[in-house]
Amino acid sequence: MAATSFSTGAAGAFTVKAGFDLQDEFVLTVIPKPLHVSAALPPPKVLSVQMDTFLVVRDESGWWNKISGQDRQNAVNELRKKARAKAESSGILEDARADAEASLRKIAGWSKTTMEFLPPAAGR
Repeated sequence: MAATSFSTGAAGAFTVKAGFDLQDEFVLTVIPKPLHVSAALPPPKVLSVQMDTFLVVRDESGWWNKISGQDRQNAVNELRKKARAKAESSGILEDARADAEASLRKIAGWSKTTMEFLPPAAGR
């Protein structure tokens, strides 16, 4: 799993976690002699977007510009969407794949297993 933190301007800071949903389909093929494993993992995805801080830059409610709780909630939801989009374009998904492959290669190395990673569609 990969994680990153960043700010979305002056309005919020987020922690985003990316990795693999273990409910998604994946394929492992094991050849016993010599021991070799081929893995077709699903695409990594953003698993969570957590707002760490929220700063109200301007929240004026007056006779002309009534701000409702729904307006505030809409603003928070928009911030979360922007944080997710920024994370997805930041390279976090590629980092999550690289981290998973490195961890599996390390485990495979303990038993002198060779390992290869295939594109998700190749395993079907």
